[in-house]
Amino acid sequence: MSNIIKEDPIHSNEFNPIEDIYELSYNSSRTVQPSYNIYNNKKSDFLLTGFLNVKDQYDGRLIYDNKKDSFGLGFDFSTVNPFAYDKITFSYFGIGGDSGIKKEIINLNAKKLGLNGHVPIVEDIVGSLESFNNVGLENAGVVNLPQDYRQTHCQGLLGGLNHLKHKNQNLEISFAIGGPEFSQPFHNLVKNLSSRIEFTQGVLDVLMRFPMFSSVEIDWRVNENNTPTTKEDCEALVLLVTELKKEFNDNGLHNIQVNLVVPGTIEDLKKYNFSNLINAGVDNFYVLTLNYFKPLSNEQPTKICHGSNLLSPPTVTKNKINSKIQQKRNKNIMVKNSIDSTVHYLLDCGVPSRKINIAYSTFGVAACDTKIKQFDIHKPLKGKFKHHKQIIGTFDPSIISYNDILTHYLYKEENGYQLFNDRDTKSDFLYNSQNKVFITLDTAKSVREKAEYVRQNRLGGLFNTNLAYDASGLLVNASKEGLGLQIEKETIDMSMVYLNGKDHININ
Repeated sequence: MSNIIKEDPIHSNEFNPIEDIYELSYNSSRTVQPSYNIYNNKKSDFLLTGFLNVKDQYDGRLIYDNKKDSFGLGFDFSTVNPFAYDKITFSYFGIGGDSGIKKEIINLNAKKLGLNGHVPIVEDIVGSLESFNNVGLENAGVVNLPQDYRQTHCQGLLGGLNHLKHKNQNLEISFAIGGPEFSQPFHNLVKNLSSRIEFTQGVLDVLMRFPMFSSVEIDWRVNENNTPTTKEDCEALVLLVTELKKEFNDNGLHNIQVNLVVPGTIEDLKKYNFSNLINAGVDNFYVLTLNYFKPLSNEQPTKICHGSNLLSPPTVTKNKINSKIQQKRNKNIMVKNSIDSTVHYLLDCGVPSRKINIAYSTFGVAACDTKIKQFDIHKPLKGKFKHHKQIIGTFDPSIISYNDILTHYLYKEENGYQLFNDRDTKSDFLYNSQNKVFITLDTAKSVREKAEYVRQNRLGGLFNTNLAYDASGLLVNASKEGLGLQIEKETIDMSMVYLNGKDHININ
């Protein structure tokens, strides 16, 4: 993999993944070489979507600021092949009236754009509308706001997406509202008719300003960052979707889709009435099947588990799910957190398979002070870890980008991290027996298996929540191959990337 991993030409990284297990690596996207293969997408029945986060373009090291709090991914959007994804989702828009931790920046941005009320507002004006570096634009210009808040005049990441769209007219562009940091306003918004009217008219305004958008993703993150969510909220969400679709239809935008980002666990999905949501007009569900392991959450027991396992281990458990279909498919009782069990729960709720999009992860989730008690063929992974507020990660504790995985862990045997493959759950993890670091992750092999699952079960597609974390494009290539697409132009031989990890750990 020497042709994929490279030195950062701007800043030498002195991070030591063996010793610095309570530190961040600050690994930029410049340490991997973009290696997108070209595949024939014309016959694809499935959608590959990547979420593009506006903050990922930044890195203080690009302007010789060597303070760590200025370090960022420094992702150059121009390195993305225009034909790599079927759809790219701009993230995120916040919402006016936010009273949470982001209220000051949202209120400030609303004033700069001349917007009022509970309307979508870009979280970062500079990165969304004004920046030039790393957003895929060829010529710098001057953006005068608020009058240049529109597709034909803006720069930033929205301007870069418009530029990319010109290179691939079949590329779908959408925008997400909410997400992990900006979901707070939904709780009060959906309950109030006047607020919902402001919101739907605000979404319409975004679509008029940016006609490149073909859909909107309502990304209301339940149970994240103290975002209040109740069953009543989910019922009010039906009204919001109904009113959005009516607003679009009344203004001749019949083809604009309304999609929902929903949790990946059955426990959280029980709050939703999927029949009513479908009747209201939801076009697709983007299911967050990648957050099963949360080592920084004090609410989660200190037990090791996979973060995005495709299947559940064949083991007897009290966590029996209410799915006659799944029980018929497998004689063993399945534990509740897996992509397969979540998909079949949604099918049992009447969600058409083609409306279901599952997630693969472009980052690993790490835990320190771990002790693995069991892992062998047909013996599920068992172990414990200790909670720490500050642990190994790239820019955030516990979260390691796939760029960082390639650079420091996966192909660096001298660092002591070994790859293991759980055949029963079709999931991978890294483990270092010396420093006791455990990392659950998706590899190219596990992503390909998820894509095969999408194809075999006739789902709508698969997606990632951060395409910049896969700056090499290896996971995109794996997705395409799992979806059955034929290669047209090879940049890298993917057979060299699909690694078979060990299937057991010798317990001392």
